[in-house]
Amino acid sequence: MIETSVVIPIYNAAGMVEDAIARIVDVMDPLRMNYEILLCDDGSTDGSGEVLQRVAFRYPEARCFYNLSNRGLGATLQRLLNDAQGEKIIYCECDLPFGSDVIPVLLEGLEANDITVASRYRGEVNRAPFTRKVCSRLYYFLCRLLFNIPVMDIGSGSVGMRRRVAQEISLKARGFDVHAEFYLKASKMGFAIDEVPVESMITGQGSFCIWVHGPDALVKTFKLYLESLKGVLTES
Repeated sequence: MIETSVVIPIYNAAGMVEDAIARIVDVMDPLRMNYEILLCDDGSTDGSGEVLQRVAFRYPEARCFYNLSNRGLGATLQRLLNDAQGEKIIYCECDLPFGSDVIPVLLEGLEANDITVASRYRGEVNRAPFTRKVCSRLYYFLCRLLFNIPVMDIGSGSVGMRRRVAQEISLKARGFDVHAEFYLKASKMGFAIDEVPVESMITGQGSFCIWVHGPDALVKTFKLYLESLKGVLTES
């Protein structure tokens, strides 16, 4: 039986994938549990797919999937969650914004909660770039106003969840608005969510670009709000 699945969406991350997997394996192996690492390349153009092939050859714990074209973070994450076999699931961005040591913290949090979120905004050092901090705070207040989402670091990029959460929440969003959709549905479905303070890192390598993806995320967040008003939010 697989106890833990670590799921990582990949997009144009050829330069960081192998290091990230090595760091995750270094953390997971001492925990002495059966685990798997699931990676899905979302139509990268930088050779990430070839890197995943090397990762799969080197690490027996790794299972790799490939989108033939770019489908977006939400669609890629949903695919990974569908394929995850672990009783506990850890979602990490490839740049590991909280480092690999966040994984045991998230796993511990799942002993008492359905969802555990690593947070930059609960008291620990936040080394994110200033512009990202400001935009993240503004987006939080927007989601708080629209949905009353009980999570401060909505785009955390390091989240743990029990298997039943992944099974019961169907994600429609295809882009970065998937974070708001996930927490909104989780809250409405009564899942216990805990947000734990974790010191963040300076990576600057995440797939999210404020100027490229931000406007689209805002538009789709408002669309999500309209859907919630119409009562169609839980439709698949």
